[in-house]
Amino acid sequence: MNFHRWYVSFAVLIVVIGVGATACQSVPEPQVTTMEEYASENAVYDSDIPPVDEIEAYDDDAIPVDENVASDSDAIPVDKNVAYDDDAIPVDEIEAFVAEEMAQIEQATFSIDGENMPMVSSGVEDNTLTLDFAGGLVEFAFNEEVESATVEATVLYGQIAGGVFDVVDEFYGEVDINWEDEGWQVVGTVESDDGDTRDLDLLFNNAFLGAGTTKLVVDDTQAVLTGLLGTRSYTQMQEMIEQHPEVETLVLQDVPGSINDTINVHTGRLVRNAGLDTYVPANGLTASGGTDLLLAGVERIVEEGATIGVHTWCCEDDLQAWELPDDHPAHNDLITYSNEMLGSDIGRDFYFYTIKAATFDEMHNMSSEELLMFNVATDILSAAEVGGIP
Repeated sequence: MNFHRWYVSFAVLIVVIGVGATACQSVPEPQVTTMEEYASENAVYDSDIPPVDEIEAYDDDAIPVDENVASDSDAIPVDKNVAYDDDAIPVDEIEAFVAEEMAQIEQATFSIDGENMPMVSSGVEDNTLTLDFAGGLVEFAFNEEVESATVEATVLYGQIAGGVFDVVDEFYGEVDINWEDEGWQVVGTVESDDGDTRDLDLLFNNAFLGAGTTKLVVDDTQAVLTGLLGTRSYTQMQEMIEQHPEVETLVLQDVPGSINDTINVHTGRLVRNAGLDTYVPANGLTASGGTDLLLAGVERIVEEGATIGVHTWCCEDDLQAWELPDDHPAHNDLITYSNEMLGSDIGRDFYFYTIKAATFDEMHNMSSEELLMFNVATDILSAAEVGGIP
């Protein structure tokens, strides 16, 4: 599978564990501030990419929002999807694919001194892979193409108080990372300044790396989503739709991207097929694959002040999406998804707009005009109009 919206490099391994005398009673929230650096201003365009204002003008033939609703007859029905010459997952295979991925995710294990620490999510940010387990975090940078390496490790013990991780003890040492049949095995011993030691044993695989970090909380007729989208996001959305038919609106509070776009488009189809609206509050953020999920709403409401980010994906043959020919098959999956969600009049144009808006390591925050031009938002609410989420 292609992990289009994230990449990692091998440097040093840092293990951060929020465990203290009472740590198992307090599990830290997954970090979902990937896009914090660009949340208040647009990213600078890469000089090699045509600026947005030089891309084909849409002003003359822009389709008014009220004339291109979600049920537009030009939109491609989900059951009409075709098999592509890329790594897209056909609709009739997604359930089996997700089931297999979830089975592999459950194989991931982590222990300290032989005590199992159940892991619940994973994500990549700033070239660092984070494994979230019951009681803390494991963080390290690595290259999945490197089969064997020895790296420095740090273990931090502490507890969370007032949202701040308070370190009470630190351990340092070397650990070995090796590729095994089941995945990556990380084994080593770390030592404190007082001479105490801790034995670390970690096993994780590609499926776990694609699990995502999302949390979905149901509140009356709303379901509030935070975190990086992945395989778990699909199962969370599916369970929410089945178990909570009262939910009408998916609130995208802080969704900075997707670990795997091939899964994410199917998560979006779950949302559309369930007839849910999507909503981004004034203090909300969607970016990259999170913005793709925004498209899935039947009605797509954005409050003024919300951050809606887009950029290109990477990589296919070491090229970013905007560097590939327009007819390259690697574009097909996201073009088809955009057509399904926005209608074929706008979907394709929106997709190519996004991949030319910013490089994969930058982000362009869409203006209100752009949100309406591409029908990403069916309505933008001012502060005066906001009286609570519908």
